[in-house]
Amino acid sequence: MLVEQAAAGLSDLRLTIVAQTPPSPGDWVSQLLAARPIAVVLDLDTPDLQWARGAASLKQTAATRRLPILAVTADPTRKAEAALAAGCDAVVDRAAIPDLAAAVRRWAVRPDPGAIAVACAEPLSAAALEGIAHFNRGEFFEAHEYLEEAWNTDPGPGRALYRGLLQIAVAYLHIARANPAGATKLFLRMWQWLDDLPGRCRGVDVDAARRDARAARDALAGLAPEHIDQFDRTLLKPWSVTHARAD
Repeated sequence: MLVEQAAAGLSDLRLTIVAQTPPSPGDWVSQLLAARPIAVVLDLDTPDLQWARGAASLKQTAATRRLPILAVTADPTRKAEAALAAGCDAVVDRAAIPDLAAAVRRWAVRPDPGAIAVACAEPLSAAALEGIAHFNRGEFFEAHEYLEEAWNTDPGPGRALYRGLLQIAVAYLHIARANPAGATKLFLRMWQWLDDLPGRCRGVDVDAARRDARAARDALAGLAPEHIDQFDRTLLKPWSVTHARAD
């Protein structure tokens, strides 16, 4: 009810409210990655909710640390210091619903579809083209080097494409080096960059890249760590790129 009331002041954002109470802090990351929220509202007054451990786990995990955590409590004077120390970005008095709506508007991580579309109409950078060429030859370390350069030198929203592709390259590098734990971390992290992109961006078939990465992730999840040598390397498919040209 609390979040729904706040959402009434955010109707222009067309929010979908997902109410979840994870059974333990260890489940917070997996549940939030599935829901892909733009902000987390944490009710500090919920009985038996281990909110301090949960907030800390979100901020310590690369896949969720960018998510803003907005804490709500009837006793902000007593709980604010502990909430901020645990990783919450703001603390709101539960009696002030408009303040919660304002906090969501200020902190929420929202993609700009218009800006992304404009950026995706631009050509690939020379570094990105080189990185993709290495990736498609199975040279994942070299691909990572060039894609990291492309990401670091692009100041606009199109850099999300480079970062997402970079994360796929590093995940595949971990698989090639028999490091399933490293690959799994990358597979958790990459979707925050890839999922907001259109199906094709700068000539890259993003739909296919996402689909292939998910297939590799699922195959990896089905193997015990000691059986990483049984991973089907044909799942590490090259990327499809059309009308690619350098800056």
